[in-house]
Order: sequence, then C-alpha cells, then structure tokens
Amino acid sequence: LRDYLAIEQVRFSDRLTIEEEIEERTLTSSVPPLTLRPIAENAIKHGIEPKSEPSLLRSVARLTKDETVELIVEDDGVGFVEANESSGFGIGMQSVRDRLENVYPRESSLTVSHLEEGGTAVRIEIPKEEKGES
Repeated sequence: LRDYLAIEQVRFSDRLTIEEEIEERTLTSSVPPLTLRPIAENAIKHGIEPKSEPSLLRSVARLTKDETVELIVEDDGVGFVEANESSGFGIGMQSVRDRLENVYPRESSLTVSHLEEGGTAVRIEIPKEEKGES
C-alpha cells in the first residue's frame, strides 16, 4: 500500500496528503495480499481525483478491544452514493470482500460508509493472526 500511495503522491503532488495511523502491535499481523490496495485505488479514483481541492487519504491499523485487527482507509473526496443490496460493489471491492470471506469465513467484516464531513471510509475487521500462522 505504501508503494502505491508513494506513486500517487508524486502524481497528485500538493493535491494529496497521505496520513498513516499504524499501531506498532499490528505490524506483525497477517493481512491477505491485495486487501488494502483496491480500496485505496477506489478512494483515489472515485473520491480524490474528481475533486479539484487538496485531499486527504488516511490509513489506520489498530487492534480493537477484542484483539481483532481493524483496518480503515478513508478519504475526504467527493463521497459516494451509499451502496445498497441491489447495486452491490464494484469488481475491486467485491474481490476484497470475497478474499476476506475465503480467508476468514464468517470472521471478517467490510463496511463502506459516507463520512459526515465528506468523503468515504472503508473499515475492515479481521482476526489477529501473526505472519506465518496458518
């Protein structure tokens, strides 16, 4: 994710601010490949790119009280129309949802929400597994 965001930072220059809030104790957690990048790509493409003003993309990784890993990608872009059951998700978001369900059957969640102050937040919760665990 950091490599992708570094490229986007060069592309957008002063129009994009990237913030990270990563708890150190999450750094040993296993996260399935290609979980966060499609979410960040959506934030850039659908939220930040259409906006002419400077924008913020923030990523968060922390442990919850019940020791699950919470991953959040949020932007202050143009926002989105809330997805409902009939409209579903785009290919990228659906592939993330499918990947999480395959790796953590009934133990993960993915929610997309509109932020009151504008923009979108995608929140994922997964069980805490150390890298290398099966």
